[in-house]
Amino acid sequence: MRTITYVDGFNLYFRLLAKRPALKWLNIKKLAEALISPQNKIVGVKYFTARVSGRIDANAPARQQLYLDALGVVPEISIHMGTFLFSEKFAGLVKPPDFRPRTTLSQPWPDVVKVIKVEEKGSDVNLACHLLINGRLSRQL
Repeated sequence: MRTITYVDGFNLYFRLLAKRPALKWLNIKKLAEALISPQNKIVGVKYFTARVSGRIDANAPARQQLYLDALGVVPEISIHMGTFLFSEKFAGLVKPPDFRPRTTLSQPWPDVVKVIKVEEKGSDVNLACHLLINGRLSRQL
């Protein structure tokens, strides 16, 4: 049976690869072949991700590109890109920091801080769309 594998790159990275450096050069096509029944033939691997920012780690984009280039060598692997959305939001503090100065002012310090929120956008939607389209196409064959 012809089989296409769909990979959420960020879930793969943060759940499996981030704390296991030996696996970072994982061939996701070979992984898929090892996990599925031998009667299935992998005809495609669709890898969904977004470009990482160099805001926290200046080398992260280069490392990601190196991995994407390595994935691109496998003919069955196609890479599908989403984007990141950066926004400033207020977030509640779990525990107000101890370094706050003691004050006699009537108004207490707020229990919120302004943070930069980074959200991946588009990868999940792209993956879902490809699943639906490929599922429909397979019915027509």
